Amino acid sequence: PGIPPNVTVLGLDLVGGSGITGRPNSTTYGACIAASDRGEQWAVAMELLEEVRRSHLQVDLITCSSAISASSKGHHWEQAWLLFQSLWGSSVEPNAIACGAVVSAFERGQKWARALDMASQMEMVRTSLTPVV
Repeated sequence: PGIPPNVTVLGLDLVGGSGITGRPNSTTYGACIAASDRGEQWAVAMELLEEVRRSHLQVDLITCSSAISASSKGHHWEQAWLLFQSLWGSSVEPNAIACGAVVSAFERGQKWARALDMASQMEMVRTSLTPVV
Protein backbone atom coordinates (compact mmCIF):
# COMPACT_ATOMS: atom_id res chain seq x y z
CA PRO A 1 0.00 0.00 0.00
CA GLY A 2 0.90 3.62 0.11
CA ILE A 3 1.15 6.24 -2.55
CA PRO A 4 3.21 5.18 -5.56
CA PRO A 5 6.25 7.39 -6.15
CA ASN A 6 6.35 9.91 -9.01
CA VAL A 7 2.59 9.88 -9.61
CA THR A 8 0.40 10.95 -6.74
CA VAL A 9 3.19 12.30 -4.57
CA LEU A 10 4.08 14.76 -7.32
CA GLY A 11 0.45 15.85 -7.51
CA LEU A 12 0.19 16.33 -3.76
CA ASP A 13 3.39 18.36 -3.75
CA LEU A 14 1.91 20.68 -6.35
CA VAL A 15 -1.32 21.11 -4.44
CA GLY A 16 0.56 21.53 -1.18
CA GLY A 17 2.41 24.39 -2.80
CA SER A 18 5.94 23.21 -2.15
CA GLY A 19 8.07 25.18 -4.57
CA ILE A 20 5.00 26.64 -6.31
CA THR A 21 4.04 30.25 -5.82
CA GLY A 22 0.42 31.34 -5.73
CA ARG A 23 -2.69 29.34 -5.01
CA PRO A 24 -3.55 26.14 -6.85
CA ASN A 25 -6.31 26.58 -9.44
CA SER A 26 -8.81 24.21 -11.09
CA THR A 27 -6.20 23.11 -13.64
CA THR A 28 -3.68 22.25 -10.93
CA TYR A 29 -6.21 20.23 -8.99
CA GLY A 30 -7.45 18.57 -12.17
CA ALA A 31 -3.92 17.43 -13.02
CA CYS A 32 -3.46 16.06 -9.51
CA ILE A 33 -6.79 14.20 -9.64
CA ALA A 34 -5.79 12.75 -13.02
CA ALA A 35 -2.44 11.65 -11.54
CA SER A 36 -4.28 10.06 -8.61
CA ASP A 37 -6.52 8.24 -11.08
CA ARG A 38 -3.51 6.92 -13.02
CA GLY A 39 -1.89 5.89 -9.72
CA GLU A 40 -5.12 4.15 -8.71
CA GLN A 41 -5.37 6.26 -5.57
CA TRP A 42 -9.15 6.63 -5.25
CA ALA A 43 -9.12 8.15 -1.76
CA VAL A 44 -6.55 10.78 -2.73
CA ALA A 45 -8.56 11.73 -5.82
CA MET A 46 -11.71 12.17 -3.69
CA GLU A 47 -9.82 14.27 -1.12
CA LEU A 48 -8.54 16.52 -3.90
CA LEU A 49 -11.99 16.83 -5.46
CA GLU A 50 -13.42 17.84 -2.09
CA GLU A 51 -10.65 20.44 -1.74
CA VAL A 52 -11.63 21.89 -5.14
CA ARG A 53 -15.20 22.25 -3.88
CA ARG A 54 -14.11 23.74 -0.54
CA SER A 55 -11.98 26.26 -2.44
CA HIS A 56 -15.04 27.26 -4.50
CA LEU A 57 -13.22 26.44 -7.72
CA GLN A 58 -15.02 25.22 -10.85
CA VAL A 59 -15.09 21.45 -11.30
CA ASP A 60 -14.65 21.00 -15.04
CA LEU A 61 -15.43 17.99 -17.21
CA ILE A 62 -11.86 16.68 -17.27
CA THR A 63 -11.52 16.88 -13.49
CA CYS A 64 -14.87 15.18 -12.94
CA SER A 65 -14.11 12.48 -15.53
CA SER A 66 -10.80 11.74 -13.78
CA ALA A 67 -12.60 11.51 -10.44
CA ILE A 68 -15.20 9.16 -11.97
CA SER A 69 -12.42 7.01 -13.38
CA ALA A 70 -10.60 6.94 -10.03
CA SER A 71 -13.84 5.89 -8.32
CA SER A 72 -14.24 3.13 -10.87
CA LYS A 73 -10.71 1.85 -10.35
CA GLY A 74 -11.31 1.95 -6.60
CA HIS A 75 -14.43 -0.21 -7.07
CA HIS A 76 -16.71 2.57 -5.84
CA TRP A 77 -19.38 2.49 -8.53
CA GLU A 78 -21.85 4.40 -6.35
CA GLN A 79 -19.45 7.35 -6.05
CA ALA A 80 -18.76 7.26 -9.80
CA TRP A 81 -22.50 7.36 -10.49
CA LEU A 82 -23.04 10.28 -8.08
CA LEU A 83 -20.23 12.24 -9.72
CA PHE A 84 -21.65 11.54 -13.16
CA GLN A 85 -25.11 12.65 -12.05
CA SER A 86 -23.62 15.85 -10.65
CA LEU A 87 -22.53 16.77 -14.18
CA TRP A 88 -26.14 16.85 -15.34
CA GLY A 89 -27.01 19.27 -12.55
CA SER A 90 -24.20 21.65 -13.51
CA SER A 91 -23.31 23.69 -16.53
CA VAL A 92 -20.95 20.90 -17.68
CA GLU A 93 -22.31 18.30 -20.11
CA PRO A 94 -20.84 14.80 -19.94
CA ASN A 95 -18.82 13.61 -22.92
CA ALA A 96 -18.00 10.12 -24.15
CA ILE A 97 -15.08 9.83 -21.70
CA ALA A 98 -17.26 10.55 -18.65
CA CYS A 99 -19.96 8.18 -19.92
CA GLY A 100 -17.41 5.45 -20.58
CA ALA A 101 -15.88 5.89 -17.13
CA VAL A 102 -19.24 5.42 -15.41
CA VAL A 103 -20.04 2.35 -17.57
CA SER A 104 -16.65 0.96 -16.51
CA ALA A 105 -17.52 1.64 -12.87
CA PHE A 106 -20.76 -0.31 -13.26
CA GLU A 107 -18.87 -3.19 -14.86
CA ARG A 108 -16.28 -3.29 -12.09
CA GLY A 109 -19.08 -3.23 -9.54
CA GLN A 110 -20.76 -6.09 -11.43
CA LYS A 111 -23.81 -3.91 -12.03
CA TRP A 112 -24.33 -5.39 -15.47
CA ALA A 113 -27.90 -4.15 -15.98
CA ARG A 114 -26.85 -0.59 -15.12
CA ALA A 115 -23.84 -0.82 -17.43
CA LEU A 116 -26.00 -2.04 -20.31
CA ASP A 117 -28.66 0.59 -19.61
CA MET A 118 -26.05 3.35 -19.54
CA ALA A 119 -24.45 2.07 -22.74
CA SER A 120 -27.82 2.05 -24.51
CA GLN A 121 -28.56 5.57 -23.23
CA MET A 122 -25.18 6.67 -24.58
CA GLU A 123 -26.14 5.27 -27.97
CA MET A 124 -29.47 7.12 -27.90
CA VAL A 125 -27.88 10.49 -27.09
CA ARG A 126 -24.55 10.02 -28.84
CA THR A 127 -25.25 12.88 -31.19
CA SER A 128 -25.52 15.22 -28.21
CA LEU A 129 -22.31 14.00 -26.56
CA THR A 130 -19.26 16.14 -27.13
CA PRO A 131 -16.90 14.16 -29.37
CA VAL A 132 -13.39 13.52 -28.09
CA VAL A 133 -10.69 14.21 -30.68
